[in-house]
Amino acid sequence: MQSAFTSLLLLLPLWAFTQSCPDFERLMREGNQAKDYEMAFKKYDAADAVACTEALREQARAKKTELFKKINALRRKAEKAQADTKRAEAAARMSEQHTYMAMQALEEEQQKTLIEKNNALEALRLAELMRDSAARANEKIRLANESVVMLILMNDLEALGNIALEKDDFDGARTQYAEVVRRIDLVSVKDSSLVRKGALIREKIKSLDAQKIRADTFLIIIKQADSLWQLSPAHYSAAMELYLYAGRLNWRPEVVCERLSAAEASLQNNWSSVQN
Repeated sequence: MQSAFTSLLLLLPLWAFTQSCPDFERLMREGNQAKDYEMAFKKYDAADAVACTEALREQARAKKTELFKKINALRRKAEKAQADTKRAEAAARMSEQHTYMAMQALEEEQQKTLIEKNNALEALRLAELMRDSAARANEKIRLANESVVMLILMNDLEALGNIALEKDDFDGARTQYAEVVRRIDLVSVKDSSLVRKGALIREKIKSLDAQKIRADTFLIIIKQADSLWQLSPAHYSAAMELYLYAGRLNWRPEVVCERLSAAEASLQNNWSSVQN
């Protein structure tokens, strides 16, 4: 009984003393209810200052220690997050730099490819131009050779026409000249020599009709004159007039000269006979 009473007496001052620390309890409660660590720390620190006993002071300090641990944990977490963010940013910058370099390399490669393509197209264009130029040159050579050969052939045909004309074969001459014109017209590209040749031959064909009329007239007059001369000396004068008229037609003057020479010789012979 005495022991129990003694214990009660020992606890009585502690209880009484504890009951005299209402500020501590209030501050601890406010610290527990604080919405941020700074306010909680201030409340716990104030409770530590007003603690009535060492036990209460240790309780307040334990709260502050716990708070420090939480703050340190948050700080470490924030530092880790910051470090992670920096590493992520560095990796992003590195990736961005690599991407930029890759895009630059791709752009340079595309530019190089475009230049090579343009160079290839230009080379192809030049090759086409060279082929076209060579083709045109070969065509010019072919046409020149063709023109030379054609001109030689045309000259031969014209010569045959001229021979026929000298023999008064107007139909034969017309045939040869017409063949010259026909062949010249078949040439797709004509040089100046063929053009001139064609124009010359066409003029010759146009003049054939007039020449034929003059030749026919000449032959008729010569035949009439020859007939009169054969009749009798009384017709010599009329025959001479016809020979002279045939001479004025300017066709085969050698025939006229031959006839006049023969007539003069015949007149001289007749005159000699009369005198004898």
